[in-house]
Amino acid sequence: MSNIESPKFIVIDDDNINNFLVRGVLKQLSSSSEVECFTNPQLALDHLIGLENEKYKDLIIFLDLNMPVINGWDVLDKLSEHYGACLPENAKLYIASSSDIDKDISRSKAYEMVTGYLSKPLKLEKLKEIL
Repeated sequence: MSNIESPKFIVIDDDNINNFLVRGVLKQLSSSSEVECFTNPQLALDHLIGLENEKYKDLIIFLDLNMPVINGWDVLDKLSEHYGACLPENAKLYIASSSDIDKDISRSKAYEMVTGYLSKPLKLEKLKEIL
């Protein structure tokens, strides 16, 4: 996914402050990018499942794990049920969590659709690498 001029981003995190900061950094790195933030994981899930496959092209998703009612694991399970092992159009999904527990990192590797595990707060250098 390197050398994408205008990637699209979806940030799924119940923390408005984190979403604001991540949106700002992503727009700083790629001002022409679209950044959608969801504080409600069910709305994000409905949005993702409702997307036409071609809308996944150049899409990068950042998913928090620790959210109330529906957590990141639930979102991953529902996406896996709907799409199978991989998201359409080789979209990239990164776990972005404040948890650095080995169990969570290992569990995320069981999902083929998870591209990587990032610890929050997200670092500018790491986001540059992803782009």
